[in-house]
Amino acid sequence: MGRGGWSLFYLALELLTFYVPFGLAQAGLYTADRVFTWDVWHIVWQLAGMGHGYFLAINKPALPPSVWYARWYGLGSIYVLFILSVELVQWFGYAPHRVPDAAMAPALKSGDYALASKGAYGYSYHSFPFPVPAIRRRVFAASPRKGDIAVYIAPTGSGNVLIRRITGLPGERVGTTSSRLNAAGQDITVLKGHYYVLADKWDAGQGSLIPEVSLIGRVSHLMWDGRRREFSFTSVR
Repeated sequence: MGRGGWSLFYLALELLTFYVPFGLAQAGLYTADRVFTWDVWHIVWQLAGMGHGYFLAINKPALPPSVWYARWYGLGSIYVLFILSVELVQWFGYAPHRVPDAAMAPALKSGDYALASKGAYGYSYHSFPFPVPAIRRRVFAASPRKGDIAVYIAPTGSGNVLIRRITGLPGERVGTTSSRLNAAGQDITVLKGHYYVLADKWDAGQGSLIPEVSLIGRVSHLMWDGRRREFSFTSVR
């Protein structure tokens, strides 16, 4: 219809609807349910945009688009670039990961979403949502520190994503637990190119050795509180 400006206006309202309540809540100026507020205003702008578009269609003839962003390929390009930018941030910057169990309680609970820094340890073929055959080793590698909460691919071949704390570095000798009852285990030496990870919860089972290539990133923040069902941008250590 040649009304690209209105399309961008409603897109801006959608973005403000998301960011404003969460920003005010972080500043302590808004105490209502942020997710509910976002849902309500999202529906309001959807209905308003539909009504406005219908009004323009029946009352004004469509004019030839005068600017590139009013044409179908212009709006399509904006949408594709937006989605691509979000994906690039998740591939190379920060990506949310669902906490699969309660092994890291109380810092992270089952159902939470943790934000992991992808560049903290460098990149491997596990860093991307699809296989990258050209990457056989970790590039831009950086050594994890003891105490880091790491996101990694289970070395069992199941493809499961786990979150545990790094408690042993290569060459160190660490004590293991042999059962869920925390019985005394045996000491092992962490192999080169591997790390020893363990859950924070004492009854969550024994630790394990993981190869460096399995690392995805270091958890930096709690993004979503699964118990309270709300966004919670708090640092995690």
